[in-house]
Amino acid sequence: MSPDEPDEAPERETMPTFVDFDEFDAKASTSARPVLIQTAGLEAGRVFEVPEGASTLRRARGWELSFDGDGAEVASLLREADRVLCTTLDAATVGGEPAAARPLVPGDRLEAGPVLLRFQRVGPDEARALRELYAGSRRDGLTGLANARALVEHLSSEVAYARRHKEPLSLLIVDLDGSSARALADGFDALDPLVRLLGRVVGACVERGDVIARTGADELCVAQRGVTLERGATVGDQIRAALAAASPGGPTVSVGVASLACLGDDPSDSALLERARARVEAARLRGGDRVSTEG
Repeated sequence: MSPDEPDEAPERETMPTFVDFDEFDAKASTSARPVLIQTAGLEAGRVFEVPEGASTLRRARGWELSFDGDGAEVASLLREADRVLCTTLDAATVGGEPAAARPLVPGDRLEAGPVLLRFQRVGPDEARALRELYAGSRRDGLTGLANARALVEHLSSEVAYARRHKEPLSLLIVDLDGSSARALADGFDALDPLVRLLGRVVGACVERGDVIARTGADELCVAQRGVTLERGATVGDQIRAALAAASPGGPTVSVGVASLACLGDDPSDSALLERARARVEAARLRGGDRVSTEG
C-alpha cells in the first residue's frame, strides 16, 4: 500500500434500498394547497390560492383577476378539505367546456377571455417561491415599485378600457433634474437614495388605484385612471412641492403629462408614452423644476 493511500477504506455512503412513495405522497398531500397559476394574459405568472369555503373569482378593469373586490364574475369555487368544485360564469370554461360544480384536478385549464389559469396543488414553500418569482419579474428591486414591463402591460389594459368606456386616462413621467451630472460626479449609486425618496413622495401624492413604475435610472411613470390632463398637471405640481418639502435644497424634478385626449381619434399606449416623454424633455429644456403639458 502506497503512503498516499489511507490505511482503511472510508465508509461508503449508501442510498436506501426502498422508499415508501405512498407514505411520501400522503404526507405531501396534507400540506399541499390548491392554487390557480395564470399562464396567459397581462399578469401571467401570478398565483391565486383558492380560499377555503365558497369564493368568486372576478375580473376588474381590463382582465385583472381577483378573489376580492368588484367586477364581472368569472367562476365560483367551493373548496372543501382537499376538493375544489368549480362553476364557470360569464362565458368562462374549464378545458374548453362550461363547468357546473365540476371537481378540479391538477392540470385543468380555466379560460376566461384572454386569461388562462392552470389548477395545481403545491406545497407552501413552492407557493411562496412562485409568488416571489412573479413579484420579482414585475417589481423594481431598488424601490419596490412596478418595473417597466409591468407598466407597459398595465398601460395596454388601461388604454383599452378607457377607450371602450370613453373615460379619461393620463400618464405622468417624473424625472430627476441634474441626475446625469450627479452620477458622473458621485457615481450612479448616489442616485439610489434620491430615487427611493422620489418613489415615496410620488406614492403619497397619487390615488390608490394609480400605478407607479420605475422606468429608468431616475425616471418614474404614473398611470392615472379617470384623470384628465388638467388634473394630472395639478398632481405633477403637488409632487414638485412635496419633494421640495421632503428635501429642502435637494433635487428637483421635471414632469411631463399626457392624456388620451391629447392623441386624437386613434390613441395607443405607445403614443401616450411617447407624448409624455416629449413633454418631460420640454420641461427639462426650459430649465427643469416644472410641469409640462405641451410638446
